[in-house]
Amino acid sequence: VQRWWDEHWFPILGPDGEPQAVAAFVVEITAERRARQALQDSEQRFRVALAHTPILVYGTDRELRYLWIYNNPSQFDTAQVIGKRDEEVLPYEQVGELVAFKREVLATGRRARREIRLAFEAEEYWDVSAEPLRD
Repeated sequence: VQRWWDEHWFPILGPDGEPQAVAAFVVEITAERRARQALQDSEQRFRVALAHTPILVYGTDRELRYLWIYNNPSQFDTAQVIGKRDEEVLPYEQVGELVAFKREVLATGRRARREIRLAFEAEEYWDVSAEPLRD
């Protein structure tokens, strides 16, 4: 079984300012390393599963501000969308149905799936699934 440790060494100075001893503290970080690796593995599987698909995945907060986006359509710049709500990116007339759907999911606390009309450059219909996350 491989284990990992985080070590910090530092001198203990005597009255004359010269090193007299060495002190250290050592903490086992095996669980943290394994958790970090498991997260990286999970993220890699997520990216591989969605690569080259038309599936957009994102998370929003309770105010419906985007927290993260994966597989963002090319008409959006992810950096300009993070931290904003749909109606701050596009006119409400174009995204109103989507915003209402998201609010409904938050209000009911239940997952839902619906075909939503979005009016970008051309009218499009998206199959949208939403599920509220619990803190």
